[in-house]
Amino acid sequence: MTRSFHLVTVLAACVLSASCNALAPPQKPAEPTELAVLTFNIRYDNPADGDDAWPKRADWVTETIKDLNPDVFGLQEALLHQIDHIADGLPEYRWVGVGRDDGREGGEFSPLFYRPDKMELLTSETWWLSRTPADTGSVGWDAALPRIATAARLALRTSGMPEEVTVVNTHFDHRGDMARTQSAALLADSLRHRPRVILMGDFNFVDTSEAYAQVVGSGLADSFRESGASEPVETFTGFDAVSGPSGDRIDMIFFRGADIISYQALDVVRSGHFVSDHRPVTARLRFSH
Repeated sequence: MTRSFHLVTVLAACVLSASCNALAPPQKPAEPTELAVLTFNIRYDNPADGDDAWPKRADWVTETIKDLNPDVFGLQEALLHQIDHIADGLPEYRWVGVGRDDGREGGEFSPLFYRPDKMELLTSETWWLSRTPADTGSVGWDAALPRIATAARLALRTSGMPEEVTVVNTHFDHRGDMARTQSAALLADSLRHRPRVILMGDFNFVDTSEAYAQVVGSGLADSFRESGASEPVETFTGFDAVSGPSGDRIDMIFFRGADIISYQALDVVRSGHFVSDHRPVTARLRFSH
């Protein structure tokens, strides 16, 4: 009787005391989990594009994204009705973002789509790429237009994932060299102390620019370079797939706090035309504790 009582007493104490951890079964280490990321400049709805105008590509763009099956993706040059079309065709996603002109529905968006079955939205915000990032519609430095970055803090639901990842989608100015450099510095500074980051977008810079140096100098890795990929280099292509790409690698995915598994800039072609004037760019990243 006494020995039995003593054993029960010891076991009860173990429940209350960390000193008895040795009696508990060993915990299985959290498995690293992968995220599939996509950045895609879909080209704004410009009727002057003729055979490549949005109404003739809308379903094709949506199908392309569905086939790639990303966990999170960012679009550039997207007008609200284009986003609505894609969202209607991809009901498994939710999205955040605002128009760059008025902070509501006006002008181009840089929306972020995510899978709510895999991640929970904690917060989202929009930064205008200017000296006053909270000033709606502000134009920065020598930029031709207002430019924005859409940022979201996402908590990832699976047990093997880190608690939180900050994802940012952006579109830098196409004319202002100073604007691109200062925009890169602004984002680098905003993200500097966040341990797990994905930064994607159409940056309108090349990897020899000061703006690129600002990004990678802040500790963000370029998925193209980290993967060892070599072809195709160009992400801005124009629509003509017969003549071949005519641009540079300006659509990029940067990251921190993960390992790169793969990178692709994809050829999506029908009847001699690309699905957009930019290639969709994907990266698969592995996050762990």
